[in-house]
Amino acid sequence: MAMILVQSHCGGVLIESDRETVDTLGDLCHDFLAVSTVAGHSDTRWPSVIGVATAPTDGDWERVVYASDHELARTLFVDHAGRRILVPGPPGPWRTLHMLRAVRNILRWEAYVAGDLFLHAGMIAINDRGVVFSGAKRTGKTTAILAGLLFAGTRLVANDALTVREEGGRLIGYGWPRSITARRETLLALQEWMPELMRRLPYGAHPTNSWPGPHNEAQDVTHAENVPRTVWLYPAELMQAVDAGISKGAPLTAIVFPQFDDAVHEPVLELLDEATAQTLLAANVESKAVYFDEFLDRWYRDTGVARRRQLQDRVLRTIPFYRLRQNMSCARAAALLVRETVGGGLVHGQSFVD
Repeated sequence: MAMILVQSHCGGVLIESDRETVDTLGDLCHDFLAVSTVAGHSDTRWPSVIGVATAPTDGDWERVVYASDHELARTLFVDHAGRRILVPGPPGPWRTLHMLRAVRNILRWEAYVAGDLFLHAGMIAINDRGVVFSGAKRTGKTTAILAGLLFAGTRLVANDALTVREEGGRLIGYGWPRSITARRETLLALQEWMPELMRRLPYGAHPTNSWPGPHNEAQDVTHAENVPRTVWLYPAELMQAVDAGISKGAPLTAIVFPQFDDAVHEPVLELLDEATAQTLLAANVESKAVYFDEFLDRWYRDTGVARRRQLQDRVLRTIPFYRLRQNMSCARAAALLVRETVGGGLVHGQSFVD
């Protein structure tokens, strides 16, 4: 069995499996987390995620199953006393994906206990300034993030699960190794500005893209009308397709709440008053470390409530909040407006991809 240690700023997880699986997981994690090789026996200080071919037949393991219409059922065996999660199954993309989620969920719990603030939001770094896009589903977060990433020099920090901590007197946002879900309408809009995008997207890499279901119809992407309804992408693969990079974190500069509005012909970015900002922020603060692997709450007791409230208050006091009204046809102009207003503007040699 090969082994690596994956660490965030406040916790770590040991990953144990065959060499190919461990190497793949290391690649998926390293843009967001610190990855190091471990020699010898497991260090019991760290919780562990183990990938094996068959389910355990001995020991005190709890079997947990998560079913989904979009993917293979995720089956775990949990050793609570040893803080171990075992993921059984043949080596391959499904077992790797299920192990990655277990690793991420443990580390998110570690951050939650540390008092970090969890937001239903994504973030890009523009000239090293962190611009957050927050809001409910289908409000335009992913569209705004992907449109912003088509600027040279912009980097992804988080797509849909942003965490905020205090570091060196600054508020820092950071992300997690998790898949990006791109809808058909977003991909078609991006294709207008980057015609080669469809050819460059790695449709086969994420196993959900080949799992039968309505989300996966029209796999032939040689023509715009055949773009699948939804595409799942690993962050590094998508960033390679759009010629962008990933940052492990960035200081918060602004929080933007996108809103699709077919009545506008040009994007509108308006500064929000404190009361509106407070309401919107509260609505998008995550109340849990994770929404799956609920059994992890048995591993942790102090959930950092007081520290998280202090962070939320500081975000509200010190960070400007904006509402961005846009429609799909003006998402490019909206990305430029955000960049010029809160991202420090364009610097010499930067351009939008044409």
